[in-house]
Amino acid sequence: MGDRSTFVSEDFAYDFPPWFVEKHRHYLHFGAGARSEEPYIGLPISSRYEVKLYSGKAIDLFEDVSKCLRDSGSQLSIRMAVINEAWPMMQEVIISANDVLIQTVEGEE
Repeated sequence: MGDRSTFVSEDFAYDFPPWFVEKHRHYLHFGAGARSEEPYIGLPISSRYEVKLYSGKAIDLFEDVSKCLRDSGSQLSIRMAVINEAWPMMQEVIISANDVLIQTVEGEE
């Protein structure tokens, strides 16, 4: 898929580790996660800029989220809605500690 995309994740009380925030801070907006005050370093996350879903940067991000979940022992599965130029077609990315699944979903026009 070469279409430019933007994405947003579900919102859970989950904070990312410092290495993840440092690595991806220029490309992501972070939510409050489990914090009640700034700096916010948790879910939900959303893209600051357009990305190509199957680019190295996007796949690296999804794999890093999976690593964070695995390393923290979290049982969460995080869904991300990826909206792109090919609307009404969009992708749903489901990330768990052990897997990254990308599937196409047909939206309504």
